[in-house]
Amino acid sequence: MENVKNVLIDIQQKYSAFSDVEKRIADTILSDPEKVIHMPIKLFAAHAGVSEGSVINFSRFLGFDGFTQLKINIARNLATKNYMRSNTILTTDDPKCVMRKIIEDAYSSFNATLEINKLETFMQVVDLLNHAERIEIYGVGSSSMVVNDAYYRFLRLGLPAYAVTDAHICSVSASMLNERCVAFGISHTGRTNETLRAMQIASQRGAQTICLTSFHNSPLAKLCKLTILSISKETELHEEAMISRLTQLMVIDSLFAFMSAQNLDKSIKQMDNFLNIVEEHRLKGTETDI
Repeated sequence: MENVKNVLIDIQQKYSAFSDVEKRIADTILSDPEKVIHMPIKLFAAHAGVSEGSVINFSRFLGFDGFTQLKINIARNLATKNYMRSNTILTTDDPKCVMRKIIEDAYSSFNATLEINKLETFMQVVDLLNHAERIEIYGVGSSSMVVNDAYYRFLRLGLPAYAVTDAHICSVSASMLNERCVAFGISHTGRTNETLRAMQIASQRGAQTICLTSFHNSPLAKLCKLTILSISKETELHEEAMISRLTQLMVIDSLFAFMSAQNLDKSIKQMDNFLNIVEEHRLKGTETDI
């Protein structure tokens, strides 16, 4: 089956770098792609409040000959449900409705993340992690939870991983790395100053650099040798990258599961050791809490 480029995800990824005119075009497409595919260029331009020439230039910037080809791509992705919907949480929604919307958004983001990342990138990341003398994982604020989860997962694999979530310690610790080390930066926006600074220092020291972020054109992605993208479309009531955080945790779990399967005997031994240690912290004589 032909691998159809997903222009809707492409637009979302490039959105922050668009001009005001391009953002008006992008907003019009993303707000109702089903309607857009039936619009002639004149009607679309009027609806977006831009010129027809701007629409053509936008289409060409995305790699199409014109607006018609762009609409064909959108239609193909809509037909295969190969696109992201976003459920706005309303003040009238009950808790179960909110849960359903978040689950649907997370599922959509997981699929988009799977689609946009290349297998080659994942394999290169795994190779760097497996051969690193030291792995330092950087992230602050809301990203610190993902950093700690990555640290915990990598530790269970027997990797020499360290979580660094303090803004000042990040930079100091990065300055101690060398070419045999890996610096792994995690940031939803890819614009967090503290994480960027640590990754810059690590890069200057010769360390291999990997990042997990939502935007491929972010400063963090441009800085790093390898970038894994966590795709999400946030809505007004979860601007703190709620879905992005879930997607990033999914990526970390995927790396963990793959690396465990690649070295099964070692992973089983590490898991047995882990379970024995954890068991010491559980109450005796009670039902097992898995």
